[in-house]
Amino acid sequence: MGGSGASVGARPVEGTFSPATTRWWRHAAVAALLVVLTVAVYWTGLSGPFLFDDYPNFLRQPLLATTELGWDQLRDAAYSAGVSYPRRGIPRLSFALNHYFAGGFDPFWFKLTNVMIHAANAVLVYALVAVVVRSRSRTKLNDGFRPQVDAVLIAAGVAMVWALHPIQLTATLYVVQRMTSMAATLVLLGLLAYLHGRSRLETSTLRGLLWMTSGLGGGVVLGYLCKQNAVLLPFFALLIEAFFLDRGRLDGTARRWLGRFWIVFGLAPAVIAIGGVVAMWDYLGGAYRLRDFDLGERLLTEARVLWLYVRMILVPDITQMGIFHDDVVVSRGWLTPWTTVVSVVGWALTIGVAGWWGVRRRAVWAFAVLWFVVGHAVESTVLGLELVFEHRNYLPSLGFVLAGVHYLRELLVRLGGLSFMRPVLVALGLGVLAASTHVRATTWSSSLSLLQAGVRNHPESSRYHGSLAVELARQHADSALVYHHWQRAGVLDPRDPLPLFQMRRIVEERLDDVAPGDAADDGPSVFEAPLDSDPRELRRLAAAIDRELERRIDTAPNGLNLAEAAADVQDCSARKVAHCERLLPVLIPLFERGVDNDSIYFESRAMLALSLARILVHGGHLDDGIRYLDRSIALAPDNAQYPFEKAVLMMELKDWDGMERAIAQARGPVERTGFRGPELAILERMLAEGRAGLREGPGGSLSPQSQDATAPATVGSSTR
Repeated sequence: MGGSGASVGARPVEGTFSPATTRWWRHAAVAALLVVLTVAVYWTGLSGPFLFDDYPNFLRQPLLATTELGWDQLRDAAYSAGVSYPRRGIPRLSFALNHYFAGGFDPFWFKLTNVMIHAANAVLVYALVAVVVRSRSRTKLNDGFRPQVDAVLIAAGVAMVWALHPIQLTATLYVVQRMTSMAATLVLLGLLAYLHGRSRLETSTLRGLLWMTSGLGGGVVLGYLCKQNAVLLPFFALLIEAFFLDRGRLDGTARRWLGRFWIVFGLAPAVIAIGGVVAMWDYLGGAYRLRDFDLGERLLTEARVLWLYVRMILVPDITQMGIFHDDVVVSRGWLTPWTTVVSVVGWALTIGVAGWWGVRRRAVWAFAVLWFVVGHAVESTVLGLELVFEHRNYLPSLGFVLAGVHYLRELLVRLGGLSFMRPVLVALGLGVLAASTHVRATTWSSSLSLLQAGVRNHPESSRYHGSLAVELARQHADSALVYHHWQRAGVLDPRDPLPLFQMRRIVEERLDDVAPGDAADDGPSVFEAPLDSDPRELRRLAAAIDRELERRIDTAPNGLNLAEAAADVQDCSARKVAHCERLLPVLIPLFERGVDNDSIYFESRAMLALSLARILVHGGHLDDGIRYLDRSIALAPDNAQYPFEKAVLMMELKDWDGMERAIAQARGPVERTGFRGPELAILERMLAEGRAGLREGPGGSLSPQSQDATAPATVGSSTR
């Protein structure tokens, strides 16, 4: 852009984000303010505990409990997902570094790291929006726009709203969702590099293309190592190109190269992605065996879910938010519920108008719609993932935030004589967002407050009721209250056997001091009868629960939760808890039915067979335990954990030939995945020592607590 004053050195390319176009201290002040506000708003939540998926993803991963920073340890941490490449390896490595520098799994430092990543992302959002707003000003679509001042103000407003919006909380305080926020970091850096190269394309085609290629290519590769939805980076960049950048400023050669660039980074990735989904559908579609919906039902439901997300972004009511949204009804057809067809037609019209009319007019609302839809293209379409999670809006929400700030600016400009109201309205809006997020963060400061708020705001959520029951039991609350929440969980999810197992345990615990006796056949309603204190009524209730358990296990239950129930029973019986040991004759046949149920996903059956093997070995039924260990190996031949478990058992029994056969079974999956090689080497060393008479077996326990400290860790029970 023109200017009358002389400048020292080369004139910066317009649209870039540099001290030459805007005073550096403005950027520094905004960045510092973003960090301070973000940390202040989230501070009370840093005292909260680890939650749910934190446990299987890093708390129960021995390779992430790093105590030294050697190359082998860091490599093992990055590869701890157990596949042949470092799947989400960058955040896994960060978990290991957190453990090392914090001296353990201290949730405060893990959550503070997440908050700082979120604050850094807010600074990147500020930089990105400042660049695209300045670029848009060059298309002559913003009359009266003052690039050097308004770009900073708009970008700061967008970054603050985005950082302080309560919908971002689950991606920030839920530690495992660092995978989402770190992927966003690489996407934002990739977009900034692309925009830098795109501006250089006006003066140097080669330099511009190198920056653009490095930005999108590097962002996708590194972002993919955080979370797979980073593959959407090129399509985010294409939207910015279509709505904010001016091709008219390029010469003919640069325009031709830009077209070729987008054939490579736009069309080709789309074709590869679609082809990959089709080619791998047998594998990808297998996830639907874990769900109570099929592909068609998921797509119909997601149309409604996307409108739910839009409402959360535009009207941030924290009572509608939560870590669980399993109370969202699955769309079983176009009219079941009737809002399904309305949602599908609504999206078809909205996307159609945005893509046809909105792109030609470069309307900011159309950019917001298309950015949001592109951002959900991986997690809210054909993959058999769960239906609703708020963290999926971490980057997709940015488009609506940008549009909201843009149109609010236009409204404030038109206030004219009421200009004194502008800072008041802006401060009020930001204050409401900050207060809402702070309230949510405070709620997340303890498991009990988080789950109580969840049950209050989502009374139809089975997960909230079940999780609250677990927390209440942990805090030794009244068993009748714990039973009530398990009962509600069982009603709300008719596929889930876990609430029934927990209800059965509570009933049996109440019968600890009651003489055994037969129950009447006409038992009470499992989900209506309260937890009685009369022995006869308790026995009738126990019999009714057993019948319902059999029905659920035989009718394709939630296999993961069935496996979790078995792991819980195994742990309880291993601790010699009286009512658990008394229940084993009832529960073992139920678990055996689950292992034999071919409709349950094979990984769930393998986990169930392993827990059943542990129960049987602890109970002295060694042959039956080995038989179910072999079942787990046969069900999941690519998982080295199961032959590892058998090798440890054989070592305890001093059956060195059996241990050698188990190690041979483990070698195949270890060599295929390149994972757990060090643990295999430890087992081979133990075998050699055993054959040489140097190692004594620990004495017949399959529990990981009894193993040599250097032995491979056994599979632990999962959390709900």
